[in-house]
Amino acid sequence: MKLVPLYLGTFALTLLCMTVATNGAVAMAAIDQSKSACGNLLIDEKDMAVADQAEMKALTEQHSLLDLVSADPAKNLAAQHPSIVMNAYQRNLAMILSMGEQTIPNPDMPGGTIKYYNYFEKAGPETGGRMIVGQYEAKEKWVQYLKKGAVGDKSGRTLLVYTGPAGTGKSEILDLSSSGLKYFTLNHPDFYFYVPVFHDLRKVPSLARYIELDDQGNEPEIPLPYPESPLVLLPESVQKKVVELAAPRVRELTKTEADPVLAPGPMAEALRDAILSYYANLKGSPLTTLEAIQALDKHVTIKRLVLGRGSSAPKIDAKDGDINWRGFFIGENPYFVGDPDPNSPFRYTFTGKLLQGNGSIAYLDEIWRNKRQLRDSLLGIIEGRRVSFEFGPTIPMDVVLVAAANSESEAAVFNEGTSKAQFSRAETMPMRWSTYPHEIIQTALLMNFKQLYMQRLGVANAPIEKADLRKLFPLRTFGRPIQGPDYNYALYIGSGPDRVTISPHALMLMAYLTAATRMNRDVKQAMTKLPNANVPQTEIFQDIVARLQVMTYNREVSNAEWAEFSQLQKLLGDGEFGLDMRDVGNKWLPDAIALAREPENENTLTPRVIREAFVKLTTKSEKVITPDNGARLRWLGWMDRITVDMIANDMRDDVMKAFGSKEGFAHEAYKRVIEELLKQEETQGATPKSQFLRDIEQIYGEVNRQPFRAEKFAFYHTRQVQKNAELGITGQDDVPHPELMRAINSYYARNQARVVSLEMLAKAIGSGEADAKTGEVQDAFMRVMMHELGYKSKRAVQEAVLLVKDAEDKKAQLAREGRL
Repeated sequence: MKLVPLYLGTFALTLLCMTVATNGAVAMAAIDQSKSACGNLLIDEKDMAVADQAEMKALTEQHSLLDLVSADPAKNLAAQHPSIVMNAYQRNLAMILSMGEQTIPNPDMPGGTIKYYNYFEKAGPETGGRMIVGQYEAKEKWVQYLKKGAVGDKSGRTLLVYTGPAGTGKSEILDLSSSGLKYFTLNHPDFYFYVPVFHDLRKVPSLARYIELDDQGNEPEIPLPYPESPLVLLPESVQKKVVELAAPRVRELTKTEADPVLAPGPMAEALRDAILSYYANLKGSPLTTLEAIQALDKHVTIKRLVLGRGSSAPKIDAKDGDINWRGFFIGENPYFVGDPDPNSPFRYTFTGKLLQGNGSIAYLDEIWRNKRQLRDSLLGIIEGRRVSFEFGPTIPMDVVLVAAANSESEAAVFNEGTSKAQFSRAETMPMRWSTYPHEIIQTALLMNFKQLYMQRLGVANAPIEKADLRKLFPLRTFGRPIQGPDYNYALYIGSGPDRVTISPHALMLMAYLTAATRMNRDVKQAMTKLPNANVPQTEIFQDIVARLQVMTYNREVSNAEWAEFSQLQKLLGDGEFGLDMRDVGNKWLPDAIALAREPENENTLTPRVIREAFVKLTTKSEKVITPDNGARLRWLGWMDRITVDMIANDMRDDVMKAFGSKEGFAHEAYKRVIEELLKQEETQGATPKSQFLRDIEQIYGEVNRQPFRAEKFAFYHTRQVQKNAELGITGQDDVPHPELMRAINSYYARNQARVVSLEMLAKAIGSGEADAKTGEVQDAFMRVMMHELGYKSKRAVQEAVLLVKDAEDKKAQLAREGRL
């Protein structure tokens, strides 16, 4: 019986297999012999020669143990690769800090600031293209958690548990860390990670009986069963000197002092002690420090390990029933259970999933569903950097543990009298679904990112290129209308003949409805949670459209109102219910894209297609994403309301802008109106109104269904100037008031309609036939719609014109009936 298959964990087998497979000095016979131990590889053996060269180089890199104790910083392995003397918290923290951080105004709260970390926001190769959208408080909590663990602060050693519904980004913490560890330990010398591998152990009599030769008569190399630093093999006095040599770079990378786990695991300790004992007996006296290191060097090779791959960043799901200690940590080795040495580490297998995360990170999903005894062991790792059992040796652990739970299981544990102590040793951080529409659509696009393309609007011959989410969704500024792709970029899904053009406002319809389903607008509940609140009695709390306008900063609210509004969102559990983000990103959006590819939709994703996909999705029994039929009907009603009062208004503004574009420049007219209003205010109405302003006032009342109030727009302009000053923004035009801009666009569109009516234009676009005058207007109209506003297909323009025409016809009918 051979030792290797009996006690080596997944990490060790992977290291052994890849070492054998990439070492050119190993005979092909040895490679064939290794296949049974290697099992299925991620890399097909026929393709291994063309695999990524950096990874192949890393896997074949090896060093002497003496390289770790060189006094020359230019040659010392730890000084050159300081990750060796970091603990797992420091390793993860250094990755984040290395990509840069900055303090910026809090986009969710006036007057506040937040830390902005590129690691979470960039979606670059460092994190495998991943990012976490929004969730600023949760991201900052993660960084602070790593900082506590990095400094070894025992008072701060709690288990961080993210709570909330599925699909909020909880597991994305692990995915980012796993991708980051792989990238940095592969590409960045500061993060290179090394492990000891033993060889020639049959020369040590006390170990020889545990190791058999392979079928070719060769003695196998013996990796440790889970990742450990070679530092743990050194004498304590030497460990200290090595740490001191690398400490300055650790301090620079982490802003903390080097604090590695120096205690060896049971197997590393047993092999080390057996080797040293053998050579001390040969000498006939105790070994000196140098002799001890030289003796170990005869049997140890230091090899490079790429973290974040395979099982080195495990995700551990909750298990019902009896605890599988072997699966988590260790178990008895049936082949050596009768070993005459009661302290032999070979009596146990160290193949547990959690052990494989040593040196990196492990994610514990649904932590509170595990049995109390297992939870005690997991929390013990946090508090003491070691784990103990009723049987077997105590194991030092160097792993960042992070957990997730839903609110129900958390409440159940809290109410258990025997588990309250455990709960007190955990630090919970809520992660809810976003109620910011732009964050919702950004997340949905991120889930479908590989096929997403963008094209800058208003730039001649702009190329279609891979989408950059940071350009599509700039960081929002509190109080300024949130910017997204609409009016800035045209979006496409896919390429070639199947490419789908995304019409402006289509994705926002999806985002608006998703946000609406996650909002609690129950006035009674609000007053119970916050008895002295004023906001629940207002339109911005009760009305769904007003609420969405607030969440996109398109409706002015005072700082006091916003603070109360934000407090109520947390108290009422906004984001803990409603449309699941996985349903939105993995079902609704893909279904809508597929529907857009149907012939009748001409590869165009419009608001109508978005609604149709939702209707079909919620009526399929196998894809139900609504709690019940009542919720389904209620959500469809909200979608229709949002379409009429938000999407149609935005599309009407687009059509009016394009239709009237030949008559002048609406933004210049806006400035002209504001200047005249400010003059009116200054002279207390003594200055005569221009005919232009009188016309705008009349049209404003018709298109916005409310009277024109000059003081409203003067105040809005003054407030915009104040906000720009507070934010240090200079040389930037004010954001136009949307209602006033709507009236100005309509003014120019009416002038254009004296030449060609909107009905004539709609017919010309649909038929492709037009007289000279209509054709001239149509060309100008299409140019603005397609190149400035992003309606990149004829189908998108047609649907926008028809929607606006229907709205105009309904208004005319209401006017004739005296109901407008």
